[in-house]
Amino acid sequence: MSDVNTVVVVGRLVEKPIIKYGASGTAVTNLRIANNTYSKTSESKTKVNFFTVVVFGKQAENCEKYLDKGRQVIINGRLDQNSWEDNNGNKRSTVRVIANSVQFIGGSPAAKDTSIPSQDTVDTNGSDQASDEPAMDATTSDFDSTFESPIDDTDNIPF
Repeated sequence: MSDVNTVVVVGRLVEKPIIKYGASGTAVTNLRIANNTYSKTSESKTKVNFFTVVVFGKQAENCEKYLDKGRQVIINGRLDQNSWEDNNGNKRSTVRVIANSVQFIGGSPAAKDTSIPSQDTVDTNGSDQASDEPAMDATTSDFDSTFESPIDDTDNIPF
């Protein structure tokens, strides 16, 4: 049996993407997205998860061109663990999502430019992808989410 490494995340951008170019000239950008998780408790708590998504090639260029803070996206990709040793000799590790596709949905909460497409999907499985390119560092900024869950949290499961 083969291992499976596939992830789909829907969330909103925490900051505007900034593009960089690797040594080979391949475009790369990190998207920082926030994703709300809802739990059914007496207090109806919401937890916000933050993910770093690495995008390569033409899709990275499209992300920088069309996306802005607050824009909702659907990410389809795979998980990648990156390990290193910091300046103090401590072992560090992080998990990020390597995007196969980024689908732009909805609009930016403060969208003023009507030329921005409401939906656009670009596949990075072409020759532009270079998954061995190092990704730029991304920092977490504060994010005020207004996303409401479309999922009905009731327990009406028939089995």
